[in-house]
Amino acid sequence: MARVRPPYWGGMSSPPPLHFPDVMTQTFRLCFSNVRALFDLALIPTIISVALMLGLRLVSDGPASPRLLGLVKLLDLIPTAMFAVGWYRWLLLGPPQASVVAGLGWSSRETGFLREFLVIFGVPIVIMGIFLLQLPDDRMVLTPNDVRGLPPEVRALGILVPFAFVGALVGMRLSFGLAAPAVDETWRASMAWRYSKGNAMVAMGTVFVVSVIGMIGELILAGLAMAIVRTLLGPGAGLGAALILGLILATISYVKLGLVAATQAVIFRHLTGWRPGEALRPPPA
Repeated sequence: MARVRPPYWGGMSSPPPLHFPDVMTQTFRLCFSNVRALFDLALIPTIISVALMLGLRLVSDGPASPRLLGLVKLLDLIPTAMFAVGWYRWLLLGPPQASVVAGLGWSSRETGFLREFLVIFGVPIVIMGIFLLQLPDDRMVLTPNDVRGLPPEVRALGILVPFAFVGALVGMRLSFGLAAPAVDETWRASMAWRYSKGNAMVAMGTVFVVSVIGMIGELILAGLAMAIVRTLLGPGAGLGAALILGLILATISYVKLGLVAATQAVIFRHLTGWRPGEALRPPPA
């Protein structure tokens, strides 16, 4: 089992610079060498996520409304937190301190993860929520004609899109701090800003690139999975097909999340000098 390698700072007043190739190499090495633990940790959170999506299907009369889908996505942060905390602990601590099972309970670690997640990604989440509240109940995707048909005050919300994009990029820079609550470190978003000083572009860029790679892979695999399931079971197979497809799609989503979280764990340990049982190195001046 591979774990995140502790950095060597050799008495330097600030951590050595992050290097994009090193972070990417360590990320994929960690994921491939711990692939069994990744799937084990994702098992119960995947079941919870699928149950939420099936619940959405059962309570929806026809296509789900944007508001209801947004609510389910918010609730899905609960199993996401369970998986992320378990995965961070596995990568940073390893056994026996880290369990290979996630999703059996809730602790202050998961609460800390959710708190930090909502703080650093709060702006794009709020803006997305505003858009979802304004979308027609029967439309999840708007064509150009649909957009032109919206009331002027709704179309004016487009000015918020740049703020959501910038907020997401800032959140990616700070997201390595999401690993801190998992290893019982007291953390604030402002600490991530200070620790990433001088390494902001690499800290943000690696998370962004891994997220994009994960999203592209997720789209490709999801498309293949949908085509295979519909070919084997038919387009009208009902709840059984939805269950199988939901399990496949949720598993793919957690693998993508595992890649991103591994990147954050590598950055966290490199920038803070974290080691089990030791205090964090003071951030750069």
